[in-house]
Amino acid sequence: MRITLIISCLLLMILLTACSFEVRSAKEFSEEEILKKNWHVKAEENNTGKASIYMGAGDLFISSTSENFISADFRFTSTKMEPFYNLENKDEYSVLNIWQGEETKSNIAETEGNGLKISLKDEEEKKNFKVDLDFDVKKPKKDLGFNEWKISLHQSLIQELNVAQGFGKATIDLRKMDLRQADIETGMGKSELYLDGNQTDSLIVNINTGVGSLDIYLPSNINAEIEVNKGIGTFSSGGFKKQDSIYYNPKADENKSPLKIICNIGVGKVKIHHYDSV
Repeated sequence: MRITLIISCLLLMILLTACSFEVRSAKEFSEEEILKKNWHVKAEENNTGKASIYMGAGDLFISSTSENFISADFRFTSTKMEPFYNLENKDEYSVLNIWQGEETKSNIAETEGNGLKISLKDEEEKKNFKVDLDFDVKKPKKDLGFNEWKISLHQSLIQELNVAQGFGKATIDLRKMDLRQADIETGMGKSELYLDGNQTDSLIVNINTGVGSLDIYLPSNINAEIEVNKGIGTFSSGGFKKQDSIYYNPKADENKSPLKIICNIGVGKVKIHHYDSV
């Protein structure tokens, strides 16, 4: 595992020397230049389910305040950044996919192992999907315009969550959500993840980071353990104690449902922070 991570990190660092991306601020555009979409997606009544969110580049904000399955506001300046979704209701389970780029990509990813793997249906789709993420040595700086997604999820109906972002800033606030599993993948940029450990059952959070930074915010008394696999990145435990290959919280409230975080770090850094539980 460690050798694979190191090799991947070195390859990524070589690519990073060739080019960079730029996501611009909304202030640089007039209101007429900014395209907008608003969604309020309802699942079948009382359906639980899974939501998958795949963003190539931009600023991503996820919260858990929606009365619908999801509510979302999107602002972007290029149709290449335009978001689309599909919702499938199967028996009492709903599956929602959100992605950017082309409306025809209705089934773009799946979870595999401990991480999120892009799994397009054919090579042509795979090539098209990567067009806004690939490194191009002929274009030292790629202007991606402005792209902002604000997505609010239902607290109890969504029990599985996948989030993958290629480049940009992300704030993922999963407090008050009654999740069973979450898969978070970040590429380049600065990300924040908030968890409270108040789910009714055990929760597993799989995290894969690239070359950016990820700050994880946890209650000081959370009943959690963290498994860390590093390439050449860094991990700051925030007071968690290491035993064998696992970090645990010495102040854990063991009456709370357990949370397990599996953290695979590439070149970047991951840091644990604490806040007083509410």
